[in-house]
Amino acid sequence: MAEQLKYVVVESSEVDSLCWDDLLQQTPENLRWNNEKTQAIVKYTGAKPRCLYNKLVYTNSEIKAYTDDQANGFIPEGNGYGD
Repeated sequence: MAEQLKYVVVESSEVDSLCWDDLLQQTPENLRWNNEKTQAIVKYTGAKPRCLYNKLVYTNSEIKAYTDDQANGFIPEGNGYGD
């Protein structure tokens, strides 16, 4: 069984300090950003990366619900999360 993907919402001010080697995305351009570019979603598997301590972790269904909620500023899409 494959490891479950985990998701964290980060502020744009935190992007430069992310531990890219521990994330599935390798650059800021690969992140899913909200409409105003103030928040982005990072994903990882396994242990929580140190740079994400004190951050809320979402499951696939939770991050889909988060991005589907227009109040959070993300454009709902087919949410290819989990691929």
